[in-house]
Amino acid sequence: MSGITTVIRNSEKIRIVEELNDDDNDLEQCIREVNPDVIVFQVSDNDFMFSRIDTIKKSINKNKVLAVLCGYNEKTICRFFENGIKSLISAGSDESELISAITQISKKQNYISDVYSKVIVYDLFNMLQDQSYVSTNILTPQETRILNLICEGLSNKEIGYRLDISKRTVETHRRNIKSKLEAKNTVDLVKKAALYM
Repeated sequence: MSGITTVIRNSEKIRIVEELNDDDNDLEQCIREVNPDVIVFQVSDNDFMFSRIDTIKKSINKNKVLAVLCGYNEKTICRFFENGIKSLISAGSDESELISAITQISKKQNYISDVYSKVIVYDLFNMLQDQSYVSTNILTPQETRILNLICEGLSNKEIGYRLDISKRTVETHRRNIKSKLEAKNTVDLVKKAALYM
């Protein structure tokens, strides 16, 4: 993180309020006390890091998180989306992109580096070529509403509150939607939603 820290410190637009290492155990308390506009953390594809993400999600709006990846594969990207982290940037990104990403997230917008966007778009393109892809007239109006809210990043509980239905009802609709769209996971569901809607 030293290179990232240096870039941020040299920026006139952004101020570092706290720094933590992987071995710091007071992450949750620190987040609550400092209440940062954006959390930037460098990750690798391992269970320990995703357990840290769980801690972060309990303490702050997950849309405030920017994950800096040293490498990538589809599995890693899927895990981030499934964990509610929608902003990803490559560790090889230049200074201006890093600052731009942090600024955008602070304005409650997601940010994805081009290199990761291409992975998602490539998968979407392959999906379009798949002649077995399901028809676009199979979802009920309620399922379509729920699909839209899933794409907005809402949890089952939040969707239930928004639509005035129980969490269990949302879970049932979600399973039906995944089955109808032949989606393997949440990321796959969001990608297929782009085709459906």
